[in-house]
Amino acid sequence: MPEFAAFTAMFGFKATLWGFAILFSIGTLGFLAVWFMLEAQLQEKEESLLTKESAISQLQENSTAKVQELEHRLTEKEDLTGLLEQRTAEITNLRSESQTRVGMLEAQLQEKEESLLTKESAISQLQENFTAKVQELEHRLTEKEEQMFLPRNKWREL
Repeated sequence: MPEFAAFTAMFGFKATLWGFAILFSIGTLGFLAVWFMLEAQLQEKEESLLTKESAISQLQENSTAKVQELEHRLTEKEDLTGLLEQRTAEITNLRSESQTRVGMLEAQLQEKEESLLTKESAISQLQENFTAKVQELEHRLTEKEEQMFLPRNKWREL
């Protein structure tokens, strides 16, 4: 029965009828062989567990680093999106301002063109008036000259 107590103490559970029957059927040497085999299996399982825990820990670290990197990239993209929206608003405002300025400049240009047309028309009218006046004066001058020279020519004939 000491094997049973050792078995129970070693594995931390109460032996069932089945376990009790195995202990008595294999004997003390068989028990030790089974015990060493179970020790070896336990050692393998503990090593496998440590390896798996290490792998899980490494995966957790990698996952944490990846999540942090993705969060950082997301924050950068959100910042860039905010900056893009700000720039888009600025561009919209600049377009609006430039369209307003273009409209004002077009109105000023239209006024200047109308003023220029009015002045060109006035200049053209003045030119016509001056030309007519010059022609009239030339005509009068010619008549006066003819009147002045006609009496001389008549005197000569006489």
